Amino acid sequence: MISRWWSTVWSIGRASPSGYAPAMPMTCMNDPGPIPDPANPNNMIPDPQYNPAYSNFCYTFQYMPGTTTYLDTPVVPVSAFASGYNPPDCEAEDGAPKIRQVDGPSGPGPLVAQSEVLTIYSQGLTTVPNPAYEGPLATGPAAEKSITRNFGFGGIEGTVTLGGVTLNVDDVEWTDAAITWTVPADFASGDYQLTVTNANGVSTTEGITVTVGTDTPIRVGQGGSIQAAIDAAAS
Repeated sequence: MISRWWSTVWSIGRASPSGYAPAMPMTCMNDPGPIPDPANPNNMIPDPQYNPAYSNFCYTFQYMPGTTTYLDTPVVPVSAFASGYNPPDCEAEDGAPKIRQVDGPSGPGPLVAQSEVLTIYSQGLTTVPNPAYEGPLATGPAAEKSITRNFGFGGIEGTVTLGGVTLNVDDVEWTDAAITWTVPADFASGDYQLTVTNANGVSTTEGITVTVGTDTPIRVGQGGSIQAAIDAAAS
């Protein structure tokens, strides 16, 4: 993870009593970006070469005509047991269900009233770091920096629990991408821990709390102040 940088400067800066003012660019190693998307320069994307298992380091250095400087860039492992190009595999296994978003009918967020529909969305196909990656000189599967894992709910119906209570399967509509549930009219108001378990018995691990009730949420739009909404909320 050591980079060597060569820079050629053909012009000098403003005149000064000591000679001239050199160019002072900032150089960043393992920078996460964002950078312009090659497919759509109007959009910004994370730098695909960024490796979160290693440090991001920036420094400012002078570049002057006629000079050559060799610099070792201090990019070091910051992830436990990171060695070579193979970071630890911290992602869920392929086929494990993962929740992307939970919405009630009134807008984004897991708030739903009795007799309304709650929708649970899966992460589906997700790009994750390849734990078998062996660097830019590798071939075959070891040359791929990323792989795709399926974090959908599966095509066969599993179970959904709220607060440890399994929902009636007759009230649940199940697909790999989303699960919908119509809250019974007599369902008690309150906050419930949501868990999805697929047909293979693998459960979600994210902590999602669903609120069942008739409360009206205070929504903060883009550019709005979360703190102001908290200050204005009832105790």
